[in-house]
Amino acid sequence: MVLAVSSQRDSAVLASADPSLVQLVHASAATQGSSVRTVSQADDLRARWREAGAVLVGADLAEAVASLGLPPRDEVYLVGVPDACERLCRASMPLRGVVVTLPDGARALGRILSGAVAERAFGQVVAVLGGAGGLGASTLAAGLALAARRRGPAALVDLDSAGGGLDLLLGAESASGWRWDALRAASGQIADLDGRLPTVDGVPVVAISRSDRREVPAEAAAAVIDGLADAGGLVVVDVGRAGGPAQAEAIRAASRVVVLTGQ
Repeated sequence: MVLAVSSQRDSAVLASADPSLVQLVHASAATQGSSVRTVSQADDLRARWREAGAVLVGADLAEAVASLGLPPRDEVYLVGVPDACERLCRASMPLRGVVVTLPDGARALGRILSGAVAERAFGQVVAVLGGAGGLGASTLAAGLALAARRRGPAALVDLDSAGGGLDLLLGAESASGWRWDALRAASGQIADLDGRLPTVDGVPVVAISRSDRREVPAEAAAAVIDGLADAGGLVVVDVGRAGGPAQAEAIRAASRVVVLTGQ
């Protein structure tokens, strides 16, 4: 159903004709005491593209919306089940949107619908992904964080448990401070991490532990990334290629996603 255009700014609009996805999104909105307007065809999104507080694009319409050539805007989120992740990621580049998979991403979606993401003094999060090994994603992530530090606060987060470790890459493997083995139980809102992490040229680094190379829990990844972002500046996340829940949390939190691909 296409709702009539209102002169008021919508808190969120969802473009999807998938009944199960629409139900999931509206249920999440209900828990936040907010509402979502729904359009069932890609072209119906044109009238609401600029006025909506947040735009949610369902996996079923993602490619069609991406083909519309709509002007860039903030707060665009591509929503679907994990099986649709590849389709969502393809559309995320032209739409400059963040991928949210459900039901695992219900927490992130709730924050989006409550307006918490837009209202926070939230630092920028950049997620760096390598399409294959050996492309230099970790080097790029480290370089971005170090370069950003010249202009303001920056932090570096390592989620690539299969890699050599960002602290090793930066020559800080012997530096004291908390690594993921000390942060695995983190959840919710965490206290200021300033002074508790290994630091390289003014950049705090959350590195994979040498003694515990298990995948980082999704809740811990979300808590640490959010905590660093709350401090402002730039948070660069080396996502790796595992594609697990923690990596999905990093991509959901990211305002920009950089994907390195080989020829």
